[in-house]
Parts: sequence; C-alpha cells; structure tokens
Amino acid sequence: MQIQIWISIIKMLIFLCFIIFLIYLTAKIGGSKFESMQKNKYIKILERIPISKENSLLIIQIGSKGYVISSTSQSVEILLEIDDEEINKIKYFKSLKNQIDVKDYLNSTKLKYLLKKLKIKKEDNNE
Repeated sequence: MQIQIWISIIKMLIFLCFIIFLIYLTAKIGGSKFESMQKNKYIKILERIPISKENSLLIIQIGSKGYVISSTSQSVEILLEIDDEEINKIKYFKSLKNQIDVKDYLNSTKLKYLLKKLKIKKEDNNE
C-alpha cells in the first residue's frame, strides 16, 4: 500500500513538470507568433498601461505617426501626438525590455504638457 502511494506521488510530480514545460513552451512560441503577427500591421499598440479596472493609457503607432490615447469603457480619446524620435525611443526601450527612467520622463516637456492638460480637464469636469 505504501509503495502505491509513493508511485502515485512520483507520477504526479512528473506530470506536473510536464505541464509546466508545456505552459513555458506555449508562452514562448505563442509570444513570438503574436509579435510576428503585429509586425506587418499598419496600426500597432506599442504600450498599454492600465490606470484602473476600466481605464488605460495606450501608446499606438498608425503608419509613421504615434499617439497617446486614453481608453475608457465609454470612450477613446487622443491625448497627444508623439514624434518619430519618441516612437523610436519607446521601441528601443521595449526591445531591451527595460523601463524608461522615471527621472528622464518627469523632466520631459511632453509629460508636463499631458499632466497640465489632464488637470485642466479635471477642473472643467468639477465645475
């Protein structure tokens, strides 16, 4: 009886290792397939940042132009346009899988403009 229990536990561990390997393999192959599908598209989502459960900020590229978009359950709104230099910087950092340094972004004039624009909209909504 003891031997049957140990054999069952060993079988479960082997099966668990096999399942974990399949999950890893699926993520590895599926991720590269998704990237290759998106490479040839005219509209690309470069970055998606969830702000809350239903709200998110997106950085998208349409052709050679880039946009920062606010997406909510009720609407989608273009907040600002990004120049080619910023798009290339985002792609570069994404390819390195590093995050942009927060200090550099806080000193960015575009971020200050975006925050100012959001504050103005918030004040307009409070009135």
